[in-house]
This record gives sequence, C-alpha cells and structure tokens, in this order.
Amino acid sequence: MEYVRCNLCGSNEYEVLHENPGVEVMTSRGSLNMNVVNVACTNCGLLCLIPRMDEQETSACYVCQFRLAMTGGEDEDEVKGGTVRIEQADRISEHLAGRPPGRVLDVGCFEGYFLHIMARRGWEAHGVEPCKKSVQVARRKYKLDVHGGMYEQSDFEKHSFDLVTMRHVLEHARNPSDMLMLANYHLRTGGTLFLEIPNVYRPFGGKFDDFFSFQHFYNFSPVTLNMVLQKAGFALTGIETDLPYFAFRVLAEKKKDHGWKPLPFIINNDFDTVRRIVDSYRTGPDRTELRQ
Repeated sequence: MEYVRCNLCGSNEYEVLHENPGVEVMTSRGSLNMNVVNVACTNCGLLCLIPRMDEQETSACYVCQFRLAMTGGEDEDEVKGGTVRIEQADRISEHLAGRPPGRVLDVGCFEGYFLHIMARRGWEAHGVEPCKKSVQVARRKYKLDVHGGMYEQSDFEKHSFDLVTMRHVLEHARNPSDMLMLANYHLRTGGTLFLEIPNVYRPFGGKFDDFFSFQHFYNFSPVTLNMVLQKAGFALTGIETDLPYFAFRVLAEKKKDHGWKPLPFIINNDFDTVRRIVDSYRTGPDRTELRQ
C-alpha cells in the first residue's frame, strides 16, 4: 500500500469523506484486505484513495479480476452495455460532424465493441487493454489491433491519432495527469479527447461503497476535471452532466504540446462544493437527485 500527494495540485492536505473498512480485493498474488478510505484535497477538491494499492498490487488486481465478461455472447445484441457504446459513438460523431474519420485510440477498450462500432463508421481503430481475456476477445471476435497491457507501457507514435477515448478509465489511473499528458502526446494538434467518468456531484445515488471503490484511485467533478485537462494541454469543448447512470461526458481539444511538463492552470477550489454534495447524499431522504 502507498500514500500519495494530490495528483492535481500537489497538496497533502486532505479531509476524509468516506470509509469502507475490511474490503477483500482479489489479485493474482492472493487476496488483500484493505480499508477503502476516500479523501478530498482541501486545496483543490480532487478526491482520491489513500492509502491505495501500489503498482505491483494494482497490476495483479487487473490481471485477476478487472473488466471480465463484458460480452454476453457472440450475438452483438447480447453485448453488455452495447447501447451505451453506440450512444458514445453517436455523441462523438455529432461533435466531429463535417470531419472525415481518422485514427482512433480507445484506452481501456474492454472486449472492443466500441472500437468495432467506430471501425464500421470508417475509423482506423486501435486499442489498449490490461485484461488478457478482454484482449483475446477483441482480437478474435472483432479483428482489432489491441495492445495488451497498461496504456503507459504502449509504444504508439507521437501525434499519430485524431481521437483518443477513455470511457470509465481515468478514475482507475494511478496518475491521471500523466495519462492525459500521454494522450496529448499521441494526439495531433487540434485532435479530440473523449472522456466519460463517474460524476462526484452525483455519486451513484448515495451508494458510496460502489462509487468510492478500491478500483477508483481518483474521482472527479466537472470542476476538477477541467483543471486537470488544462494542466495536460487541453481545452474543454463539450460537456454532458445529466447522464442517467451518474457519470458525465467531456469532449476536449488538444491546444498545445506540454513537453512532458504540466502546464500552468488556475486552481478553482471545488472542495466545499464536493463535501457539501457528498454530505447531502449521505444524509438526504432522496439520494438519486443532486441536492443544492
């Protein structure tokens, strides 16, 4: 287990927002018993898991249990979450209307159904996926080019993609700032980043043990996500915060190369809002709507 500073602003001043003690985590190296403690940075409002699994424990966890059985069968109608993936592709198509399809990289591509959709729409599709079983499905079933392993270990060329997508991936990143800077590295200037992540403003209707999971190293609000995007050289171009499953979507444009150094950004401290919203979900009678 390890302790870290805030990935956004570098502070080590936190306040505990939720604890779930005695969680058993299965890994390829055996089981871990951990207290899942989620804290908010008092300087910027970013939520993170402290302590958390170290790099070796994280890799063992992904290999053992993460992102398995995302497809229900060989029939495309049986793909779990297939409707959502089509909707995600539709949203990207709407945003990029008038532009020809190019090269897309899907980070955390699961078994590849989203990339399969994009390929059918004319995109040259590439993926990254840490789960070996999911990689096998993507390659066998959809004939996709998928890198097996962590995104940080991939060897894609600089400025080689027009679109990078991360769908419920960034919250699992050990270093989301570096992950977004890597996406910046892979995107051409003016290229598009598509993100979908859980929304801390609507934490699963109050199911905190699901939302504040041992798998979620970080949790974002629209405010904190916008800051980390700026830090990585992106400008926000579109956002949807009212998705029915307690997440939000973001489209951003690569504005400049960062030279592997975080770019300056202004801290818009979201701590008070995040704490108030989490408290309202915990204590309010109706936990399915945002309580102002």
